[in-house]
Amino acid sequence: MAIGLDSQIGYAVEGTPGTYETVTRFLEFRTPLGLSPRQRYQESQGIRAGRKLASGVSLAESWVEGPVTHELVAESIGILFEACIDSSPTTTGSDPYEHVFEAGADLASLSAQWALPSTSALHPVTAAGLRARSWEITNDASGVHPLLTIDWIGELIDVDGTPSLASASYADFTRFVFQQLVIDVGGSEICVDNVTLNGTTGIASEFKNCGVSIFRNERPTFGGSFENDLANLTQLGRHLAGTQVAVSATWTNGSSAILEASGTAYFPGEAPTIDSFGKTKETVEFVFFDDAADADAFSLTLTNGDSAA
Repeated sequence: MAIGLDSQIGYAVEGTPGTYETVTRFLEFRTPLGLSPRQRYQESQGIRAGRKLASGVSLAESWVEGPVTHELVAESIGILFEACIDSSPTTTGSDPYEHVFEAGADLASLSAQWALPSTSALHPVTAAGLRARSWEITNDASGVHPLLTIDWIGELIDVDGTPSLASASYADFTRFVFQQLVIDVGGSEICVDNVTLNGTTGIASEFKNCGVSIFRNERPTFGGSFENDLANLTQLGRHLAGTQVAVSATWTNGSSAILEASGTAYFPGEAPTIDSFGKTKETVEFVFFDDAADADAFSLTLTNGDSAA
């Protein structure tokens, strides 16, 4: 008998987008795993004498889509940033290695395979041409571990057939936690209740006779928010004046496990309001933007022991 605790998910970067590669990079995931096969049916719209209901139904397009959430760790996670931010990060150093993912770059197409448990077995579900439509990193004191959630779309290859379920093996993960987080805005550290980083990739899809076509159709976006006690009106002043400053969120677990997201941002959110008898809170929204270069607007740097991101 197989249960959810027996399941797994693995990924691989595709050499040719849409051509399945055997998965080799395995990551722990959080439930629910929303990535799943989809199949559309089309009823006949023809009119037949003596019939009020449709006289036939046909299979239409099939695909996979949905979100997957992983705890943010230093090892093996870079493959997901290749799909979300930059397919060809710049890597320097030697154990630890520093991988820099820059905004505006092309995105990787991934293969994925996950195990669907039943009372009789673990059933492999296989997808190719997997593209990230959006992503979000969230972290707060209650959850402790930062979470990376990605909304995927791709092509369904097979369910419970070929390829067979890959044997999962995992890196020795170095985990990040909320207490390691440092938020810096305009050169000053901010004590926060929570933080969110998010982005959209501009990926869209069309269904054709040859299958699903997945392509970039919009500009990517990068932004986020944090909540903190209102200590002064610095952030409100930036919001009202249209000021742009550097914003960074950094998690550090030793010299060999660092994740830093940074860039230049403006602050389009709303002014704080008095909404309780106690402390006044402010939610600061920011959008990464720079008129000089995409890479100056946003980048993510991952330091770990992986020679390849």
